[in-house]
Amino acid sequence: MVSKKNVIIGAAIVVAIIVAVVFILYVILPNSPLKNAGVSGTYDSTDFPGSYVELRSDGTAFFYSNNYGIPRGYAGTWELRDGNRIFCTTTAGAAGYFRIDGNNLIDEQGGDVYVKRR
Repeated sequence: MVSKKNVIIGAAIVVAIIVAVVFILYVILPNSPLKNAGVSGTYDSTDFPGSYVELRSDGTAFFYSNNYGIPRGYAGTWELRDGNRIFCTTTAGAAGYFRIDGNNLIDEQGGDVYVKRR
């Protein structure tokens, strides 16, 4: 017969394991694919046709700009912060934030809107 005490101890161990896994995925590994899965994807600019931001689930990114007919592409990284902000850096040295608004990214500096592709 299983005692009530053993059931409680077993449940406590299971809860501790779940808490440890969540801690590792979201705190120790900030760019975990599980954390970024809902945000990752390609977002198209509504202001500059042909320009887009690609956020990959591994924390890497590609930024393509075709502003005013001058094509430029930059590799970079991104990190989810504060639950609804994305911090991006490029290999060219630029850095900035996007705010998540539903399926849109809004550039916090210039206000440009990027819509997630379906």
